[in-house]
Amino acid sequence: MSSFAQLVTVVVLTHNRPVELTRTLSHLSALPEKPRVIVVDNGSSGGTTAGVVSRFPGVALRYAGANLGAAGRNMAVNQVETPYVAFCDDDTWWAPHSLATAVALLEQHPCEAALAPQ
Repeated sequence: MSSFAQLVTVVVLTHNRPVELTRTLSHLSALPEKPRVIVVDNGSSGGTTAGVVSRFPGVALRYAGANLGAAGRNMAVNQVETPYVAFCDDDTWWAPHSLATAVALLEQHPCEAALAPQ
C-alpha cells in the first residue's frame, strides 16, 4: 500500500451500470496516488459488480441490498480508516494528482471540512 493510500479512500457508488463502473475503476486504478477504493453496490439487479474483484483486486466491495441513494455511501464511510474520503459515482473519477492536490489544500486549511471538485 502506498503512503498516500493511508491518507485517502475513494468511495464509489454504483447501481446497474457495469460499463460505467469498469471505466471509472480503470481510471482510479491508474491514479499515481494509488488510493484505497471501496465500491458500494447500491442494490443493483445483478452483474454490475461481477468481475470487479478479479479485475481490480485492490477494490473492496460492499453490497447495500437495496437502492439507498446517496446514503449508500455511508456503508463505505463506516469502514474508512483514512483521514480523508473522496466520493465519486460510477460515471465519474478523479484526475491524476487531483487527490494529492485536495489533500494538500485541506492540510493547508484545517478549518475546512470539504472540497467540491468540478
